[in-house]
Amino acid sequence: MKLEALSPEYVNRAIEHDLRFGDVPEATRVAAISEHLRAAVVIGLVRQDSPEISPVPTINITRPTRHRLSPIWPEVLNEDGPNILLEELRRLEAIGDVVHVKKGWYPAPMRLVEITASSYLLVGGTPFQLLPRELRAELTVCGRARVVTLSDRTRSFFESMPRQNLKDWIGIQHSDVSTWAIEFKKTAVESMQPTSITENLFVYAFNRWVQLGDYLGDSCLSLVRVATDNNQQRGGFYIYGLAKILRVPNKPPKILAMTEISNSDARRLQGAISYADGKNKVRVKFVGRCVYFRIPHPLPQPENRFLDLGWIRFINDERPWPRVFVFAIELFPLLQATLAYLGYEAIAGDFGVNNV
Repeated sequence: MKLEALSPEYVNRAIEHDLRFGDVPEATRVAAISEHLRAAVVIGLVRQDSPEISPVPTINITRPTRHRLSPIWPEVLNEDGPNILLEELRRLEAIGDVVHVKKGWYPAPMRLVEITASSYLLVGGTPFQLLPRELRAELTVCGRARVVTLSDRTRSFFESMPRQNLKDWIGIQHSDVSTWAIEFKKTAVESMQPTSITENLFVYAFNRWVQLGDYLGDSCLSLVRVATDNNQQRGGFYIYGLAKILRVPNKPPKILAMTEISNSDARRLQGAISYADGKNKVRVKFVGRCVYFRIPHPLPQPENRFLDLGWIRFINDERPWPRVFVFAIELFPLLQATLAYLGYEAIAGDFGVNNV
């Protein structure tokens, strides 16, 4: 028998065949890495000699994954490059497939999140090869997401599998973002203090940030941000807040009082403000088996975890935002519902430069 080396192209096709999602190289790469990481966590638990189950150290997960996959994707998995495997572990943690504790990792319990009446997002740490054969036959692995279809073969599995509500999986605590915003503002007003800050202060008006001196709206309670160089302590380049703005004819706008709020609460308010005036749109484009979402700015945590179901398509732009995220088309109903919870409407259209 003659032994021949397998080419990366052959391995790619074999992976695509097994995972039932092909012709999207980035999806195949992300899916293969994710499945190997899930498997490494489970194998790390099985190989433990101690009667007590201990978390699997990170090195015991990333090292075998790098060893197996670096011949196929050397440019992204070499030891001298960015720690992409640790980043992927963090993303699997975000979507609920693995759990991180102080000394390592555990696989998360398996459960189903409804996409449609007949399709579900499979969440949890069991790797592909350990799933029942009947389930694998109806499972599509696209990037980090695993979508399973209800059929006669999978019905018994569906009946025994725990369900998780979409809002619970996302981490949304409110029933409606505009109602949440009203209550949040009431509480924030009580903690407001007079301020003399005017430099590097921006007001969120008409779905964009404008400098205070260029604000042309009425007196109001508004979302604001102040540019700062102290990004290590503040978690970003801006301090966010709610402020009372006074506008008097023929005079520059003035900040009467302000209170600082978290970055994530500021992101939630962005969705609520735009939801109220009906202008906050997220443009989408369907290309083959994928759907592209142009996300205009960062979304709140932990609600933004749904973005980790897809992968970023890099665009020729020096700005960090907007970003284009790519997902399997099977996920569109879930993505659309999630954006609606956050105050955004998904609309089909070209990716222009004005919807930032």
